[in-house]
Amino acid sequence: MEMNRRQFLAGAAVAGAAALGTMAGCAPQDSAPKEGASDNAKTSQEPASQPAAASWKDKPEPITDIVETVEADVVVVGAGIGGVCSALKAVQSGAKTICLQKGDIVLTHGGNFGAINSRFQKEAGNPEIDMMDILAHHLKYNNYRPQYDYAKVIFNESAETLEWIADSTGLTWNPSKPRTINTMDWDNTTFPTGHTSDAGKAIDIAQIIADKAMELGAEFRFNTPGVQLVQDESGRVTGVVGESKDGYVQFNATKGVILATGDYASDYDMCADLCPWVVGTHNYYNPNYNTGDGHKMGVWVGAKMETAPHTKMAHIHNCIDGTDLTDSPIKSDPFLWVNQEGNRFANEHMEYAMVCNTVREQPGDVFYLVIDSNYNEQRKSRLNPAASDVADEAMQKAIELGYTVKGDTLAECAKAFDIPADALEATVARYNELAAAGKDEDFGKPAQDLAPIEAAPFYVIRTYTPMDVTMGGLMVNEKMQVLSEDDAVIEGLYAIGNTAGGFYGGIDYDLEVDAFSLGRAVTTGRLAAQYAVE
Repeated sequence: MEMNRRQFLAGAAVAGAAALGTMAGCAPQDSAPKEGASDNAKTSQEPASQPAAASWKDKPEPITDIVETVEADVVVVGAGIGGVCSALKAVQSGAKTICLQKGDIVLTHGGNFGAINSRFQKEAGNPEIDMMDILAHHLKYNNYRPQYDYAKVIFNESAETLEWIADSTGLTWNPSKPRTINTMDWDNTTFPTGHTSDAGKAIDIAQIIADKAMELGAEFRFNTPGVQLVQDESGRVTGVVGESKDGYVQFNATKGVILATGDYASDYDMCADLCPWVVGTHNYYNPNYNTGDGHKMGVWVGAKMETAPHTKMAHIHNCIDGTDLTDSPIKSDPFLWVNQEGNRFANEHMEYAMVCNTVREQPGDVFYLVIDSNYNEQRKSRLNPAASDVADEAMQKAIELGYTVKGDTLAECAKAFDIPADALEATVARYNELAAAGKDEDFGKPAQDLAPIEAAPFYVIRTYTPMDVTMGGLMVNEKMQVLSEDDAVIEGLYAIGNTAGGFYGGIDYDLEVDAFSLGRAVTTGRLAAQYAVE
């Protein structure tokens, strides 16, 4: 597929404006968040506005026009879920702590946190997970590219991290339950490591952690992105320059600077260099703060970048225009899938995380689920025996939002999405033949998934596989210290979460070891602050 630059970002927010508005309490009085934070979202992105010969790797001249200098022990750059954990741990340890944030709110996405053998899992009666089994699986899934000792530390420390968050803030965790029915490997979590909270999504939990950090004395500077690291003559990182509305502010850090700026999925040039298979896909991260600021600053002081290509995370969603982010209740089940031309294009019985790879090669990076009025019966009897019925109200909402169409005929549904009606009708007729024969001679889908499409009304559901984040970064050791090109420690510099590399290594994010995007972020955030203060 052509790498169309204008297609690179055409995003809908993961968190809507209402969710972003709940973060207002996290900002100090003199840095109150602005209303409508989601207005910062871009709907498209051109390559970086810089001279043709320039590169994101090129080190800029040192910033000297400093208008203010601030002293601290630990400076955290980025107030996502990992950054606020660093801020809380540092201030709990007695360090004078400052957290810089690019925008006007604490910002993070997702809602499921990974941990292995936490006390919450034990209290729920979940069986113990064998640490070596899960580590071996993770390494294999990721093509043996993860740094073994680094991954092992994260897995071993993950339970203590969620317990520390609970003990520090009072929130509770609800662990995932092991599945009792394991017939759907297209949607299977091999290890039930996820934890959710009654407090809400990750952005709500980040709010709680940031509030606790500020209560203990941590200072948050919003609308102040970190733009350049400061080093002494020995090469030690001694601070970071932030850009405020009044000019450049130098934040000195006697113990360490922690880079917690997230990923780089909203920087076209970085994606083209480091994660090329996401170029041209939709990116719905909003606001688009994830431009690799920490990666760049690290490279500029000699940090070693994880070998490309990096891992991507691309999930299945129905809406990308930002008007409403409620997905269809049916969006990834292995019913019949067709492309924009009305043709079937794959064995629909595939792992959730891999769908993006085949959809990417379809016209418009879009696909459509085609179902009939028996969808609930078919889901439970064929596709997903553990599924609950989809409520009529949920389907009606999806129809009202425009990404699901209901029609008395297939042609009526096809017209709504500009799909050639004759092609769709022919595809469904062929699919029904395969279902009646009980054998998929076209793509080899298991017979149990061949649910016929016969009973009107029919439904067609428009679905995308937009990119969430890139997952690769600066190489670090087991203490989260950033390493140089020759694998030496860059003193005073730490990287966490998606700013760090060495944990993933496949084409796609490992969903079989559940929820370790956020699990890794909070664990590395806690550990980086702990080691910096020590």
